[in-house]
Amino acid sequence: MPTYTISRLARQFGLSRSTLLYYDRIGLLPPSGRSAAGYRYYTEADAERLEAICTYRQAGISLKEIDQVLATRQSPQITVLKERLKAISQEILDLRGQQRLISGLLKTATRDEVLRPVDKSLWVEMLRQAGMDEEGMRRWHMAFEQRAPEAHHEFLLSLGISEKEAIQIRMLSSSMERNQSMMEYFYQVYERLPRQGPGDEASTLKALNCIGSLPASPMILDVGCGTGAQTLTLARHLGGTIVAVDNHQPFLDRLAGDAGEQSLRARIEPRLASMFELPFEPGSFDLIWAEGSIYFMGFENGLRTLRFFLREKGALVASEVSWLKSDPPENVKTFWEAEYPAITTIDENLRKSEAAGFTVIDHFTLPAESWWADFYRPQEARLDELIDRYAGNADAINVFDQCRREIELFRNYSDYYGYVFYVLRQAG
Repeated sequence: MPTYTISRLARQFGLSRSTLLYYDRIGLLPPSGRSAAGYRYYTEADAERLEAICTYRQAGISLKEIDQVLATRQSPQITVLKERLKAISQEILDLRGQQRLISGLLKTATRDEVLRPVDKSLWVEMLRQAGMDEEGMRRWHMAFEQRAPEAHHEFLLSLGISEKEAIQIRMLSSSMERNQSMMEYFYQVYERLPRQGPGDEASTLKALNCIGSLPASPMILDVGCGTGAQTLTLARHLGGTIVAVDNHQPFLDRLAGDAGEQSLRARIEPRLASMFELPFEPGSFDLIWAEGSIYFMGFENGLRTLRFFLREKGALVASEVSWLKSDPPENVKTFWEAEYPAITTIDENLRKSEAAGFTVIDHFTLPAESWWADFYRPQEARLDELIDRYAGNADAINVFDQCRREIELFRNYSDYYGYVFYVLRQAG
């Protein structure tokens, strides 16, 4: 029987992969099965179902209503059409409100003689000036996601944010409660690990030694610090103050405790904040450290964002997952296309670094053992505990299975990808 990969099926219908992942998540179009490597596959019957879904979506019928129609295997019922008519009437009222909002936003955006490109920061600024608080923005995204998930995704990407963040925003918009519980399972895996990503002290010190001169008492930002293994290393070998930022308080609590035990607490300032909304003035830091964390911002977007906070001639050190070979096997490529579509080669990341206004001082690949010693081996032991504890909890087991698949992929294909340290200095 002919089958489709998720990428092939998405291309055939002109949809994004994330749209099909979303349809799977809500039960509208689950795949017929998975390959031996754990990847989704779809049959001709699935393709026919997707064709029907696309037809109904073009008619303006909601995903929930489509699911009901397909479940009965009948043409749309009169009651569905009546409900749709009522919904259209309400949407007209909502659209009038949206029209007033967009009109106000355009006035804000065009106040200057030269129109700035609308990126994430300007969009948030415009919404705030239009009177929206955080809850209002969340409701706005929820409405957008419910009515037009594909358009919502494309809009988020148009703001210059990474696809990973766009997917996170959409997950939060579509199912806040379920997404929070899923994140709790991830945190239960990672909170007790020595590190929350690949790395080791020797590699941190190697990158630090590549930088060259720094002020005697530098201001340092460690962004996405996790529990702070690298933060403590930097504090032991540098003077000055380290502001360690993460969005998960238990990580910061553990860092504060470890820093106290090592008599480093006075020089490390844990700060609860999102790396997407850093609460600092321009030019605040001599050194910004992003070990395994720039991934969440997208490498290119992260470089441009973090450069804003560097002092003149300041240094930025980031480790980023990168292709080590240009011809990865299809299952490896498929995994990373879903996990981190922005993954690229070392040469391309070097080019992006220079385009973002940096001079490349050095770069090097972490040894494979950096993935195992403090990250994957402890993670495997932790997963064994959690799988027993959450037996029967499908959401939890799904999270833990994802972690295991990632480990197995690296075990078999570590020659094709790895973490690379990029040591950069702001160009003159």
